[in-house]
Parts: sequence; C-alpha cells; structure tokens
Amino acid sequence: MIFVEKVRKYRKLLSLEQAVERAVTECMDEDVLADFLRKNRAEVIKVGIYEYNEELHIQMERDEAMEAGFQRGIEEGKAEGKAEGIWLQRLCLIRKQLSKGQSLEEIADLLDMDLQKVQEICSLISKNPNAGDGELYELYQS
Repeated sequence: MIFVEKVRKYRKLLSLEQAVERAVTECMDEDVLADFLRKNRAEVIKVGIYEYNEELHIQMERDEAMEAGFQRGIEEGKAEGKAEGIWLQRLCLIRKQLSKGQSLEEIADLLDMDLQKVQEICSLISKNPNAGDGELYELYQS
C-alpha cells in the first residue's frame, strides 16, 4: 500500500517509469519491502510500468460503486414502493452512463426515457452533487 501511494504521488510530477523507479528506491531507503525490492527490483519496476493503470483502476472502482448503487436502488424500491424503486434504478443508471461520457440523448435512448426527464434528473444531480439517492428522489418529487 505504501509503495502504491508513493507511485501515485510521484506520478503527478514524473513519468510513470520515473515514478515507479523513485518509489522503489524510496521504499528500500525506508526499509519498506526492502529485501523483496532488492531481490526483485527489475520485475517490480517492469510490472509497475506495464501493468499499473490508475485510470483503469479508478474506472473499475467507479463502476463497482455504480453497480452497488443500482442494487441498492432495487432493494430500496422493494422496500419503499415500485415507483420510487424504478426512479432510483434509473438514477443509478443515469449516473453510470454520465460517468462513461454518454450524452443525455444516448442515455434517454438507452433507458427508453423521455429526454426531458433525463435532463431534469441530470440537472438535479449537478445542482446537488452531495445529495444521496433518496434526497434526489425527494427533490424530484417536489
């Protein structure tokens, strides 16, 4: 974990190769995985450069969070009523498609929704970025 944090920190300032190299050196100096890094330095650097992809990692985490939100929408829908559940499902799907860069028209088409409703939901999301799904539903209803 310390090694990955160092790579991320240095990646903001350096190329990926330089960031990995510096993180390896610094970890060895700080006695973090020092024996392992001394024995496997070349392999660690190679793997760090060719297999570490922070953007992919972030996108995977985002997709997992969206899927969890979608599942929560289903569960909340069962508990609180069909209309709200459907709305929460659509909210989660809209957020997921927005994160993938899809246009509002594409989202409306994909979800077989009226474009105006998709625009309203997206407007609520952008105006209330910290609101939870339930709060957004209440705002949408009012």
